[in-house]
Amino acid sequence: MNDRRSGILPSNDQFLIDKVRTINPRLERVENFAERIKSP
Repeated sequence: MNDRRSGILPSNDQFLIDKVRTINPRLERVENFAERIKSP
């Protein structure tokens, strides 16, 4: 699932999201956070 790195999100935010998802993949709130960033 690296297609999200195509520049939709700022690289720094994407890095933080990926890091949190790697630490705790069960965090559904991280997914919701990512959706909020993608939708201005």
